[in-house]
Amino acid sequence: MAKLIVHNARVFTGINNDYLERSGFFAVDGIIQAVAPDSKLPTPDDETTVVDASGAVIIPGLINCHVHISRRHIHRYPLDRTFRGVVPGIESQNSAQRILFAMKNAWHELMEGTTVFRDTGSRHQVSLELRKAISSGKINGPWMLSCGEGIAMTGGHGTHRDYTAIEADGVDAVRKEVRNQLRSGVDWIKLMASGGLGGMPESEDPRWCEYSIEEMAVAVEEAHKRWKKVCTHCGSAESVKNSVKAGVDSIEHGMLLDEEAVAMMKDTDTSYVPTLHCIYSVYAREEYTAKSEFSEFLKTEVCAPHREGVKMAYEAGVVTVTGTDTLGNMVEEMKMLEDICFTRDEALRAATKQAACAMGIDDKVGTLEAGKLADFVLIDGSPLDSLDALYNVKSVYKTGNRVTYDWLVNLPL
Repeated sequence: MAKLIVHNARVFTGINNDYLERSGFFAVDGIIQAVAPDSKLPTPDDETTVVDASGAVIIPGLINCHVHISRRHIHRYPLDRTFRGVVPGIESQNSAQRILFAMKNAWHELMEGTTVFRDTGSRHQVSLELRKAISSGKINGPWMLSCGEGIAMTGGHGTHRDYTAIEADGVDAVRKEVRNQLRSGVDWIKLMASGGLGGMPESEDPRWCEYSIEEMAVAVEEAHKRWKKVCTHCGSAESVKNSVKAGVDSIEHGMLLDEEAVAMMKDTDTSYVPTLHCIYSVYAREEYTAKSEFSEFLKTEVCAPHREGVKMAYEAGVVTVTGTDTLGNMVEEMKMLEDICFTRDEALRAATKQAACAMGIDDKVGTLEAGKLADFVLIDGSPLDSLDALYNVKSVYKTGNRVTYDWLVNLPL
């Protein structure tokens, strides 16, 4: 039995909007048993690991709801490396090479405080293989949720530069491909409801609608029969409306929302993963490299309405959560939410409690309370005073284990 007591901390549980001062928690075998003031924590015995937080802030592990883990390292490249210039070279590599990228990226971002990822499409299901490696104990790492490969119409989003989608046309073909993905063990189904930025400006446009309501509805039917959820890549408001009518659970990006689309999302409890910082970063890299008609389009016709859409969704009460996609950064995503309209504690909950609810895993993570996994991050500084404090990670714990190199590689001693 592995027992852990963390004390002398300022605890942001994710439930309330402030800290529990001079507090901590008690965990057994990676499960939190109690969160309490230091004076009410149990007395440790010889088998208990005791962590003195020395006044640090503790937050729940962060949750990245939209990622492509095998190419996440691109966001650390210099600004002169554009999405369209870099991604094809990574995605054209074989699966053995890309799973090495995936593993390194997952480890790196876990060390930065993200303990859960939902991968929304990886070529040849690399993210699914990474999830299996972690869950089987070959290596340790974050909790991976995998969409396997995305599903798109012929020539749809994800079939141009990044190759993360399988093509299927018509109700019967979509049904079969969803069943194939479910058979392989995916956690979510990802559909392409519209064009996107990945193949722009030559091959696609986010204003285009792609899958029909009928094609998406059959995918939702098959996934929900297996208790799995469905997310859709959406650029246009019309693709969002089509997705909601089809019964999907999560809208990705939604750069061009309108009031009707937002109202439909609210009425159906459809969650929203805007990936603001990634979309902005696509523009910023194009602008830095060469100001052009394309970069101006991204600035005025994508980024500006995207911010307005997030504000509309917030004001309507749509559950809005964090995701970085390829080029985004988790802290910057939260900062953009704050800059638009969120309070700091709301932005932090968008990456913890609300994210867990949107992913359907709020029974296990997202808050620090009894019965949840002991996934937490020690921060030097107060993110409720400045979200930049989230860059000051002192240590990360996954299921009660301090994340170290030895823990990650999980080699026998």
